[in-house]
Amino acid sequence: MNNIIEYFSKRASVYDNSKWVNSEVILSSILKCIDLKDKVFIRILDLGAGTGAVSKYLLKNCPVEKEIIAVDICEEMLHQIEKPKISKCLASAENLPLKDNSFDVIVTRQCLHYIENLDNAISEIRRVLKSNGIFILSQFVPLETDTKDYWINMMKFRQPLRKIFFSESEWINAFTQNGFEFQKIERYSLRYSIKKWAQTYNAEKDVDLKHYKSLFKDAPQQYLYEYSVEEYDKDVYINSFGITTSFIVKK
Repeated sequence: MNNIIEYFSKRASVYDNSKWVNSEVILSSILKCIDLKDKVFIRILDLGAGTGAVSKYLLKNCPVEKEIIAVDICEEMLHQIEKPKISKCLASAENLPLKDNSFDVIVTRQCLHYIENLDNAISEIRRVLKSNGIFILSQFVPLETDTKDYWINMMKFRQPLRKIFFSESEWINAFTQNGFEFQKIERYSLRYSIKKWAQTYNAEKDVDLKHYKSLFKDAPQQYLYEYSVEEYDKDVYINSFGITTSFIVKK
């Protein structure tokens, strides 16, 4: 965990510069998964909130009264949230200092793949979520084709601290097998530049960028086609695919 805290502490001040963090496509997909029928007030937990992009978006766009609590393990990331209407809590998803049955909605985006013990995190999410509460998971995922293993190898090189490399169906199964009922799914894709990603996060210090680019040259043709990989202007461009999926819990 200390390695992850150190990793994100170094990137906290520039984190919002990354294309995906404030992507309207991703953020709006989260809002679409919140069923507000008959709701006049909701308590929202933003789990693995980072710099608070999801919290800020829901504060502005969710059309009912709400209380939002942003949870993250990295204090430097939480320091980037300067909205007085968003409460902040320094904690791990595996050990939440929050009351049972206390949230109507829990959202986690690009967080759970760093978790050491996913079962503990799922148990904690279920514990603090109210009966009939909504859990929303947003994650980048590999396509469920023969190129999945190559995607995983690429991600291991790019994100060495990552623990989980689930596909869409594997994420859904992880929750439905633990008492969550699947509700709906939104799918999205983003195109990104390897050079811009490296510059944004100063990734050259952690990743051999030249070697990383060479992995695309050696990639199977099916992978290059499915992820629309292109190389020009001394850069590599690639599509990333993601899901936002919602569940409810009945107790």
